[in-house]
This record gives sequence, structure tokens and C-alpha cells, in this order.
Amino acid sequence: MVKISKLFYILFLIFFFSCASNKIDNSSISQADFNEALDKYNAGKYSASREEFLSIIYNNPLSDHANDSQFYVAECDYNLGDYRQAILEYNKYLSSPYQRVPFVMKSELILCRCYYKLSLEYNKDQSGTYLAIEKLQYYLEKENLKDYSSEIEDMIVSLRNKLAKKDYETAKLYIRVKEYEAAEIYFMNLINEYYDTDYFDVSVFDASLMKSIKNKNDGLLFLKDNKEAFINKDNYIEAINTINSLNENEKVDYYIKLIK
Repeated sequence: MVKISKLFYILFLIFFFSCASNKIDNSSISQADFNEALDKYNAGKYSASREEFLSIIYNNPLSDHANDSQFYVAECDYNLGDYRQAILEYNKYLSSPYQRVPFVMKSELILCRCYYKLSLEYNKDQSGTYLAIEKLQYYLEKENLKDYSSEIEDMIVSLRNKLAKKDYETAKLYIRVKEYEAAEIYFMNLINEYYDTDYFDVSVFDASLMKSIKNKNDGLLFLKDNKEAFINKDNYIEAINTINSLNENEKVDYYIKLIK
């Protein structure tokens, strides 16, 4: 009985030290692998480093370097211009159990940039633009990104200008095909929704011209109602002078040629 107990004890010691040895070896290997992947990342070899960071995650998911590797996988995707994949990878890092404060802040900032970059040109589908604005407004309210609030606000303004331009160009398209009521609807939508964009002043002027087709006084009244909302007061003065100088009872083309 004593011999059997000693045998179990010896086997236990062998197993224990074997596991400890493997743990030390795996930790050492993981550190070396991480350093090698990080060196490649810092050298701008994003594709190669990405594969090595992924290997660390898959082969050593419980190691100290797995979470950091997840962050760098996202960084590689961003630097490679794969913004959709970068969003997925940054969100994986932000949902991981262990996070570094600087990495969290950078992840959220780069997520803003990713959503912004995925917004298409104004004449294409704008669902990505609406999503980007929603996400940017969310991150703008986060305390840890307050140092980047100006950058985020600038991105939001740029995206809103894009949506305003889409409405403005659509209105002008309707004018070209002589659908004037539809054009006025788009001008009015722009005025109501995108009052802080580069297209506001010109849209107020153009809408006042559309109203002046039926009645010059309606155009003047519309301008005066929006006087305080003009972003550039010189634009208001120019607009009011132009509407005042209009000849009444002219044909539609007379007004349309003044559209900016």
C-alpha cells in the first residue's frame, strides 16, 4: 500500500513539473512570437504581421498576448484599408475580457474613422452615411474621446454636407426635367434637415426663386423668414437684392436661369 502511494506521488510530481515546464515554454514562445509579429507591424508589414497575430490568438488563446494580438489584428486591417473587417476586429477587442485603456480609446477612435471612410459618394447609396453619423454621435458623447471631439465633429459635418449635396443635386435634376414642385420639396427638405451645411444658404435662395414663380412676395417673405438662419449674412443680402430686382409675371425660364 505504501509503495502504491509513493508511485502515485512520483507520477503526480512528474505530471506537475511537466505542466509547469510546458507553461513556461509556451509563455516564452508566445512572447517571442508576439515580439516578432509586433516588429513586422511596426515595419509596415501589415499582412504578414496580421497572420502572426492571428496565429497567437488561435494557438495561445489564454495567453497574456492574445488580447493584445486581437487589437493589432484590427490595426492591420485598418492600415490595409479593409475598414469593414477592421470594424469587426476592433469590436472583438472591445468585447474581450482584458483591455488596455489606451487600446480601448484608440479602438473607438479608429472605429469612427472606419465608419466615416465607408460612407460612399453623394450620388450613391447613403445608408452607410446615415449609419456613420449615428455611430459618430454615439462616440462623440464618450468621455474618453473628448480630446478627439473636434475631429469627430468635423467628420459629422462632412457627412451631413454629403447628404445635403445629394438633396441639392436631386433638386437640380428635377429642375432640368421641369418637375419644379418636386425640386422645391427637395430644397425644403434640405433647408429643414441640413441647416448647418454649406448648401443651406443657396437652397433658401433657390427655394425663394421657386416660390417667386407664382408670387414674388411669397419669395421675399420666405427669404425674410429665414434671414437669421443664413450662415453667411452676405448671402442673404445678395439673395434679397436678387429677389427684389425680379420682374414679375415672367415665364418660368426667367426664374430658373437664376438657380445657382
